[in-house]
Amino acid sequence: MLGASVHALILKTGCHHHNSVQSSLVNMYPKCRDLVSARRIFHLVKDKSALLWTSLISGYAQLGNPSEAVNLFKHMTRTSTRPNEITLVTVISACADLGSLALGEELEEYSTLNGLWSNLRIQTSLIHMYCKCGSFERAKGIFDSASGRDLAMWSSVINGYAIHGMGEEALALFHHLQTNEGYRPDAVVYMGVLSACSHSGLVEDGLKHFQIMQREYGIKPSTEHYSALVDLLGRAGYLDLALKIIQVMPVQAQTQVWVPLLSACRTHRNVQLGELVAKRLFDVASQNTNNYILMSNMYASVGKWKQAAMVRSLMEGRGLVKEPGWSQIEVDGLLHVFLVGDRSHDRLVEIYKKLEELNTKLKEIGYVAETQMVIHDLEKEDKEEALGVHRERLSVAFGLLSTEPGSTLRIMKNLRTCTDCHTALKFISKITCRHLIVRDGNRFHHFQAGSCSCKDFW
Repeated sequence: MLGASVHALILKTGCHHHNSVQSSLVNMYPKCRDLVSARRIFHLVKDKSALLWTSLISGYAQLGNPSEAVNLFKHMTRTSTRPNEITLVTVISACADLGSLALGEELEEYSTLNGLWSNLRIQTSLIHMYCKCGSFERAKGIFDSASGRDLAMWSSVINGYAIHGMGEEALALFHHLQTNEGYRPDAVVYMGVLSACSHSGLVEDGLKHFQIMQREYGIKPSTEHYSALVDLLGRAGYLDLALKIIQVMPVQAQTQVWVPLLSACRTHRNVQLGELVAKRLFDVASQNTNNYILMSNMYASVGKWKQAAMVRSLMEGRGLVKEPGWSQIEVDGLLHVFLVGDRSHDRLVEIYKKLEELNTKLKEIGYVAETQMVIHDLEKEDKEEALGVHRERLSVAFGLLSTEPGSTLRIMKNLRTCTDCHTALKFISKITCRHLIVRDGNRFHHFQAGSCSCKDFW
């Protein structure tokens, strides 16, 4: 590994005691996916600077371990080294990934007590965090009270509107940015605009802004912009047009452009096009399990069980394992995580009893489980889901047991919400008179009074 070779050279030259060198090494190793070496160097340093702490915190966050990043920050606050602006921005970002609203509120309080709240970068990070933790009102409150706003802050709020399914509001804010603030939107802002159009089904607006971006602002569309455009068209059912966009785009189509088209084929059950897209993805992105799952589910949705099983076998033959699903809910500042088949929760009996109660009430008001896709699949996860024990429903049941009537439940999950769960959660919001906020792998869903903010468009 080149990084280790550089480290060896540094040791030979004897300059490894310099603070800047130590911080650079701790920053380098996580980028090489080696946290063990980064942590070893970190512990060897006696007088740890804020830069050194921040480098390791950032490493854990970048490698998908936001919980440990937060723990490191808490440890840092108990030492004599004071976190700086960059440290706080880094840990707030980790909190956003973790989905802990209570922790986010603690970090905002910490920034206030330490005179950092008015910092523009910290305010922007807090906005991003509150959006990702399901409290858009708090995010908008910071934006409205900010004494100064840069383009990054505007972009964060537009993105917040986008992931919460408020496309019209996102476009209104974007229009205000253009006409009243004098800012020239950049490529990042336009990504938020296209995403907002995609999540809200605003096809004409999305196409219009894609053209304006190039014609009036001279922004050359990147692969990310084309991916957002394909996603916009695919979600709305314009699969042929989405394919044409990919075929004529001036930059080489990357994997990330084909994936939203495959997802759209799954949604709209276009097996013929889906097979063409999947074949390409299986060749160029053979290690991505999500593509196999999408294609397998597409076959299952139209009753092609043999083909679905063949795709699963292909995935397993390549040594790939389906990402385990989980959901979490925060109650009294503690995150409760529910995994497939997990029976370890200390209130398990109560939770399942509550689920049975909910299922009975759901059937009474007309809910019918959509089990056509899972009854032929013998995997343990799918068996449980066929019986109605979806992960997000476990979180909901626990939340209903653990919070006051009428309070909002915020649930985070790593995978896309399935059609059956989406229907069930609408019914549950109605019979419990609760506001259910669910962050899945794609976006936020706000379930209230029997309907969802996504308008069944996700």
